[in-house]
Amino acid sequence: MTTLLTIAYRCHVAGSTLFALMGLVYLLRRKFMPYHAVALGRRWEDLDGPSRTLFLASMRIIGSAWLAIALALLVLLRYGFRAGLQWSIYGVPLIGLTVALPALLTVIHVKARTRASPPWPPLAMAVALFLTGLLLSVGDPCAGVRPGTADPAAGRRSGGTIN
Repeated sequence: MTTLLTIAYRCHVAGSTLFALMGLVYLLRRKFMPYHAVALGRRWEDLDGPSRTLFLASMRIIGSAWLAIALALLVLLRYGFRAGLQWSIYGVPLIGLTVALPALLTVIHVKARTRASPPWPPLAMAVALFLTGLLLSVGDPCAGVRPGTADPAAGRRSGGTIN
């Protein structure tokens, strides 16, 4: 891989790692996050049993989804991006951005509508990492060039590999 593609790869790995860490936080919690209490105006202890069950179930679903997405991205990076498969130049960062950007907009909405301070910095960092990786990959003239081909456009049209 070229220097630009190596940096792009590392950006994508870092973004995927953030997803995994966020997933673990939500999956392993035994009660809701402090910002949830502020947003709701209620302490965990003030919620009835069914509300607690529903809240924890939602957090565990979200946590496992973050972990699954992180794992899928890391597999695509290892066996697609590193292997030089051209589709991964767009596929990996677009998946990451499709997950991180709506999540970021949602926590910004919560922050704007409540007194809570949701954890937006990791999401903003993930957006920045996947966007940077995409721009570096697309900006690399060797991205999508099949081995033995001098024309980058030929590799892109044919679904070739990254050098």
